[in-house]
Amino acid sequence: GARTARDLWTGSFILSHLARQAGTSFAQAGATLLYPATLPASSASDRFVASFPNKFSVRLEADRVTTVAEAAQTVVRQEWRRIAHSVRQYLKKHSGSNWDEGWQAQIDNLLECYWISLPMDEAVLGEANLRLESRKRLRDFAAYTGDRREKDTIDGLFEQMGPRDGGRTGSKQFWEGLRESLLNQRSLAHLGENERLSAVNLTKRYAPEVVFRSDLGDLTAVVNSTSDVATAWWRQDITQRAKSNEPLKKAVDDYLKKLDEMLKLLPEAEGRGNGKQLEQIEGRYLYAEVLRELEASPNLKEAARTAVGRVREALKVLLKLSAETKSGPPPRYYALLFLDGDKMGRYISRQPVEKLKEVSGKLLQYAQDIRKEIAPKFGGTVIYTGGDDALLMLPVAKALDCAIELQNVFPLAPDTTVSMGLTLAHYKYPLQRALAEGRQTEKRAKGELDRDALAISVIKRSGEQVQTGSKWREIGAGELEVFPLIDELQGYFSQEWLSPKLPYRLRQETALLYSDGGGSGMKAQLVSEFRRLYGRQSNPPKDDAPAEESLKLLGQKLERLAGVMNFERFNDLMLVAAFLARGGEEE
Repeated sequence: GARTARDLWTGSFILSHLARQAGTSFAQAGATLLYPATLPASSASDRFVASFPNKFSVRLEADRVTTVAEAAQTVVRQEWRRIAHSVRQYLKKHSGSNWDEGWQAQIDNLLECYWISLPMDEAVLGEANLRLESRKRLRDFAAYTGDRREKDTIDGLFEQMGPRDGGRTGSKQFWEGLRESLLNQRSLAHLGENERLSAVNLTKRYAPEVVFRSDLGDLTAVVNSTSDVATAWWRQDITQRAKSNEPLKKAVDDYLKKLDEMLKLLPEAEGRGNGKQLEQIEGRYLYAEVLRELEASPNLKEAARTAVGRVREALKVLLKLSAETKSGPPPRYYALLFLDGDKMGRYISRQPVEKLKEVSGKLLQYAQDIRKEIAPKFGGTVIYTGGDDALLMLPVAKALDCAIELQNVFPLAPDTTVSMGLTLAHYKYPLQRALAEGRQTEKRAKGELDRDALAISVIKRSGEQVQTGSKWREIGAGELEVFPLIDELQGYFSQEWLSPKLPYRLRQETALLYSDGGGSGMKAQLVSEFRRLYGRQSNPPKDDAPAEESLKLLGQKLERLAGVMNFERFNDLMLVAAFLARGGEEE
């Protein structure tokens, strides 16, 4: 389970690290890696990203399979135990005794390792994938006996650590004491006020700084919070605008100065971050409601409370000037982008063994491009990328741009395709639920939209949800590329060349028509209504013929798209474009 973005990243990082240990064990035993064909190089620029897949294929002599596979499995389990043991010893320094009963049992009952072997021939990988899935369905359920302690507050899989006796009062005292002790040690990872974690989730929470800190270096760069991701593009935009806008620059400098003063007075859990540059601060400090809540905290010392108030006033000035530059307020929504190659098992199984290295090389390069070029270009954070699958967190303003580029450069096209699920959620929306929705959105792209598609879901703070999507290209509209049109529409909404109210007016005017089903005549009425409203809602700059022509051409293409798509889905795509243009702000 993952409650925070850091937990999400850490889980992926540790799993990739363990899979790499297994792959290394096979390679050192003389096995030939087939897919992926090589172990990705571990460089300083790649150290923050989970990049080795947790399923891979090797070739080795039949009489050595069991010995080598079991040795790799042992390596994985020993490494996982080593990581967990290091965290356990670290926590013992801050927590006294009699709190970690059952630790080892939880650690030992987490991992499931499976392998199968087949004689080598041209179709072996396809058959191997099928047999591995069958083997996984026959899971080995080791006996696990819990105790009377309550379940972990993140995922409920195991019992929370803490004294076995003493009831809720004893548990509360233990966790409050541990939290305070860790705060005093300036730990970057921290426990939430109501968090009570199992051995597994404590290991995930603290492994980066306890076990991997020497490898990872600056842990503040490891992963961004949801508010950091949501505000990433806004912070970059304001930083650039301030270079040529003196009042805005002064407002930014004043805000950063007061923020730096505030951070020095806050408890360590609230004071993480760097207030020197706008692009380095924690995104949540750009939300007035967060500062108000912090200012009202009963545990805050008076000097810190005063400093928070000064930051809040400086932020008010900054946001006023931001509105004048049409940058708008800091966005409160972010995007989760799930990517997965279509029918990859079938595609790989059809490749001659000698071509697997070429295919693997293309996918490894694609994964590297995502990490080093594509994600940074759009202000994104990579959670994992294995070549034919990936998970990114992105600011909403650039989420669609990123998806389009990832599809355009997918290295195995046209032999196979890629599908994606894009989910937009409020930064306060539970991450576990956003991830679950994101996975379902990706499944809709592969199922309901029949692959080679992008499915989109919007989880609004108001409770309303929008679910839509499309094939990347709409064949019925002459191979029209759908999402570049929606991206262009988003841009015109942002510039107010088109009123963002257009899709809402269209829904109001046509809801009864498309709910009736109708035939081609009904579709013609719907398209006609779109044409009428598009013309009325257009507002290009005066005396700007190129702008008028651009709007006109976009309208014609959208009209073609409306004529062949399910109209409700088309309307919802326009709603998504308006939502993205507003940075996720409600209408």
